[in-house]
Amino acid sequence: MAHALLDEHPRLRSRFRREVNERDETVSRDGEFGKTWTSWFEEFFCDICGLLAYGPAYYCAVVRRLSRYGSFEFERGEDGDPHPPDALRVDVIRELAEREFPNLADCIRDDAIAYDRHLDALETEKPPDYDTYDDDDLVRFLLDEVPDVIDHDLDALISDIEDGVDPADRPERQHRLEANREWVPSYPPQNGG
Repeated sequence: MAHALLDEHPRLRSRFRREVNERDETVSRDGEFGKTWTSWFEEFFCDICGLLAYGPAYYCAVVRRLSRYGSFEFERGEDGDPHPPDALRVDVIRELAEREFPNLADCIRDDAIAYDRHLDALETEKPPDYDTYDDDDLVRFLLDEVPDVIDHDLDALISDIEDGVDPADRPERQHRLEANREWVPSYPPQNGG
């Protein structure tokens, strides 16, 4: 669904391309940096949509899934386009999660620690050019610009999670609350003992 949603935001994609082109001139002589990041944008957009729609459950599900693979690899999707390394995807959604729901840090802490250990174990497999592609300016663009174009009710979802609301009591968010109940061990919070 997020791939289709991105089609509704051609200006955002164009602005991102301009950012990439500015960075590409200083980073890459052959334009590979720019081509790669331009291709990655869609996957990052989808990850951000997932996190804004599902909150901690999305983070936990993605991190657990991506812990099974070579997290630093530069892969190609079924369409042949490059996909961002899993480690970079997790960095982006972790930073967004910490910013958007800081009071639920405990919900994602165990998965974050497990993923960090996973990355530590793979450190020797990190490609030499990985750090070149781990670009703070482009990540900042993703974190600052993408959430502004996505219509979401993350604040209401987070409030329901923090309050331990029964998913059946919020039909408009029931599925997403149930996903959080499934993926986040600390949901629902213990109310007063």
